[in-house]
Amino acid sequence: SGHRDWGSILAFLQNEERWDDCAVGTSAVGKYSMRDEEALNRHGDQMRGHGVSRLQFDFVNGHNWDTFLETREGSVLEEVPLEVMYVIDNSMRWRGPGTTVEEELEDALGTITEEFFEQENYAERDGRPIVKFWSIRGVTIEGNEVNDYIEDEFDGFREFGDYIRDQLTVDGIEPYMIAGFGDTGYVIHEHGIDAHWLEDQIDLARSFDAVTNWPAPEAGGISLREDLERLEKDYRGFKKLADDEAMDFIPLIYPGHDDRGNECWADPENPHSLPRGESEFEERFELADQYRTIDRIDIASFNDWGEGHMIEPGDIRGEDYGNKYLEVIRNFVGNNQ
Repeated sequence: SGHRDWGSILAFLQNEERWDDCAVGTSAVGKYSMRDEEALNRHGDQMRGHGVSRLQFDFVNGHNWDTFLETREGSVLEEVPLEVMYVIDNSMRWRGPGTTVEEELEDALGTITEEFFEQENYAERDGRPIVKFWSIRGVTIEGNEVNDYIEDEFDGFREFGDYIRDQLTVDGIEPYMIAGFGDTGYVIHEHGIDAHWLEDQIDLARSFDAVTNWPAPEAGGISLREDLERLEKDYRGFKKLADDEAMDFIPLIYPGHDDRGNECWADPENPHSLPRGESEFEERFELADQYRTIDRIDIASFNDWGEGHMIEPGDIRGEDYGNKYLEVIRNFVGNNQ
């Protein structure tokens, strides 16, 4: 089937000040910094050596552009194809004092076009720069200032999406835009694509080239079989949306999810947990392969130690798992080229 571009990476680097309170495990290289060249080079070698072909940079706003540069310069990451994962809803809500929603959005989109797109290794699809929007469905939720801004300034959510596309178009070249819609596919599967409470999300999706999911871990934990059943329903719903609207569906998978021990944002009385393990990772790969519409599967994440879905070698709950998850990727890619 030709070359397959598996393995875009989400949530690439953990901030060093969060290790003690937020991490739920220990990296094999210890508590590294985003500026640790040795750790970055090791990460780059691990990705490239195990079939991961692309890095996604978790981008909130223009203020962390310098941080991005520091993670690349002088490390092997200069050679790994890059694309932005723009956390758009949080970006517009978590803006600086005295900055309007519109100003924050314009600054972020400007940084993407003027800085990221100018990188020699910026990722493209059919000559178009790729931009992924994490959890963009959040802008459709009523009762907050971001939603109010969109309703005041645009004639519907599709027009808002078209505005973003226009702002990211450079020299007549439109971006390839991927919309993250959480577990909307599951809702579509259970209630139908015409459910009235999905109207705004579907309207927004129509302005994008592709949609992708994000796992919705159940508080208290569920079994692997329950998780796979829910994930397949999610994939089926997204596949229907993609087919109906002539767009792509890019499945996202994870090795599991376990935020027990995270004292920063997890609820210690009601932690979220999805079965984590090598075989679980393999089964999710196989499921995603059935529903993808293009040669791409995204992985969350390389090293999000705060939510327990990292694949970076290390230790969690006393298990030193080494390269197990990286080997699953390498085997899958090797068997499907």
